Amino acid sequence: MARGANGYWLGVGAVLCGLLGDLGAAWALDPAKRLEDYVRRTWSVEQGLPQAQVRAIAQTPDGYLWVGTDGGLARFDGVKFTVFDADNTEALGGYTIYALTVDDEGALWIGTRLGSGLVRFKDGRFDSLGDQLKLSLPTVTVAFKDSGGRLWFGGWAGLTRHAGGGFETITNKGGINGSILAIEEDAKGELWFGTSAGLFRFADGRFTPTTTTSGGAVTERTNALAIDRAGVIWLGTPRGLFRFADGKLERFELDGARVFDLAIDRQGILWLGTSAGLGRWRDGRFELLAGLPLGASARMGPIFEDREGSLWIGSNAGLTRLADGPFATYSQSVGMPAGATTAVHEANDGKLWAATRQGVIARLEQDRVVETIGPDAR
Repeated sequence: MARGANGYWLGVGAVLCGLLGDLGAAWALDPAKRLEDYVRRTWSVEQGLPQAQVRAIAQTPDGYLWVGTDGGLARFDGVKFTVFDADNTEALGGYTIYALTVDDEGALWIGTRLGSGLVRFKDGRFDSLGDQLKLSLPTVTVAFKDSGGRLWFGGWAGLTRHAGGGFETITNKGGINGSILAIEEDAKGELWFGTSAGLFRFADGRFTPTTTTSGGAVTERTNALAIDRAGVIWLGTPRGLFRFADGKLERFELDGARVFDLAIDRQGILWLGTSAGLGRWRDGRFELLAGLPLGASARMGPIFEDREGSLWIGSNAGLTRLADGPFATYSQSVGMPAGATTAVHEANDGKLWAATRQGVIARLEQDRVVETIGPDAR
């Protein structure tokens, strides 16, 4: 092992790792890092989740992470899960948890499927509010808190707003079609709704369909929405990623991947939960994180950034956390030859050389392998 100017270099299995910096807690994911450099860990049924399909994630002011699954609700303290379901929590009335949000008082609101519909957890007590929700079907698939503290609950059969202690059905405000799939708010305080029939805006107490400068309506089924710092609206759809800005709609196909969820972290980076796995959109380019656990029918999302800056991702294989770590990993994704790395050396000219057990020597520059020497080198 040789110590270079930028840290320690370690040969580990078939990859090369460099110790980059402080081992302390990260406060956000470093957007300059490659995806494989983030530390990742996955929890599933074997670690205490009630069911592997994760559909919703939220964090309450006490620091607990709450996870909605097809088998109930789980509270995570970083070590173990406490499960709440129809067997031990009567108010839930069912097992599938579709949506979670936290209000200004720190209460957790829980959207369920065909059970109670809506449940509030406050001061250690679960209360069913489904009979007040005024939706045609007792199912809440989307829960959202706007900047004014109002709560919005959408489902397959309508939309309800909670403010001032009461519920108001607002689907009848005109103009909106389809099931409510996503809700976001822009910098002006206007709400945008992704539906099975396209993108709608709620302003001045009414819904209006979104149209482009050419006059066409934005009718893509919108599974997810995100609005970046520049006011650009991103749409996650079965046909990939769309960008809506200045009245123009632009499509990014993403190699055929469907987009189920979108999130923008505190660094302004757009993250995508797709049928191919977790993706990142950075500098106009889509990157896919390889090796993330997925079930047989890949479905990635939701994506949630906690107060410490870690990213939590739900899938049909459980709950995964991405966090900044002290190591950068150099594997075959950057050109490292296959096989265990047995020696690393930084030359006097600053060039980094690594040797594998198979007798291949690789030279790295600017985080990529630029030359390989030896048997079957490519």
